[in-house]
Amino acid sequence: MDSFLNFKELLVLYILAVALSVGAQEKETKDEKPAYYYDVLGKVKAGLVFPSAYGDNFLAQNYDIRTGVHLDAMVKIDKVRDLGVQIQGIQGVVTNNDNLGLLESSTITSAFLVLGHTLLGRKNDLEFNANIGLGYIDFRNRVGLRRFNDSGTALMAGAELSYRLSNAFGIFIAAQSQWGFLRIDAAESVRGFLRNTRVFQPIFGIKFYIL
Repeated sequence: MDSFLNFKELLVLYILAVALSVGAQEKETKDEKPAYYYDVLGKVKAGLVFPSAYGDNFLAQNYDIRTGVHLDAMVKIDKVRDLGVQIQGIQGVVTNNDNLGLLESSTITSAFLVLGHTLLGRKNDLEFNANIGLGYIDFRNRVGLRRFNDSGTALMAGAELSYRLSNAFGIFIAAQSQWGFLRIDAAESVRGFLRNTRVFQPIFGIKFYIL
């Protein structure tokens, strides 16, 4: 419940930021002559994720989470908003088996439907975006030769700063928080500990513009 409240607080901040940015963006004049072609159809990004789990949950207390991979593709739906999908994959190695039995490691995959909003820089090389997403998280767990899955819904909120190097290419840095809500059968005393995950993750990568 605490993680859901945190997400709602971030959503309120996101909406306020969007409202404040609208007035600033309306001041842009038609006489501007941008160095690049800005009316792109969409954007594709690929990067590395450096996740860090936090809070009172099994992922933060029992796992060593490794660097992962980030991919997303966004299509512009108007001048300042994008809609697309995001996929991430990270590896976690169990370092403490309390409450986890003989579990050894997990491959953690997440997928989100993402809504993005350009807050600053629609006509500049430097661009700042805010994103929110609703999606799915899956733990592919390993115990010896046995494999099994735990999955559930997930929420995401983040911000991204990018710099355009050419018409078709740029670089970006982003920060995201993700909240996972797994469907795991567990005793009531450990239900919240095993069902909820919280992850903060910086992301670095390259960005391609679809003209």
